Amino acid sequence: KIPQQKVMKKYFATDLGVQVETAIINQDAFTIQELKSNATKAYLDLRKLPVPPDAVQFHKYFMAMLKLIPFILNIPAPDVLENEYDAVSNFWYDQAQAYLVLTQKINQEMSRLQIKYGG
Repeated sequence: KIPQQKVMKKYFATDLGVQVETAIINQDAFTIQELKSNATKAYLDLRKLPVPPDAVQFHKYFMAMLKLIPFILNIPAPDVLENEYDAVSNFWYDQAQAYLVLTQKINQEMSRLQIKYGG
């Protein structure tokens, strides 16, 4: 395995996207706190790893996504989310939208790298 995969396996036993989605749906405080903590730890570990030149963009997208996880897991109360003028609500929506864009960018980069390396 490449070092990045080892780091992710260390902190996330299953697919990260599925874990985030499940945490958001279930709103389990322990799971949310554990995901926030693991996202931060994985980010710090991944920062230390060397990155091949053709994977730098993928790495940057992934690092940015990990930094957003603690923000998107702090979902404001429903009455706050429904207020389009609320700064907290708007910040959360901006972070959630950025997270979704980054997941799309990551998938594109992963496909590009898989085509390049036949993986």
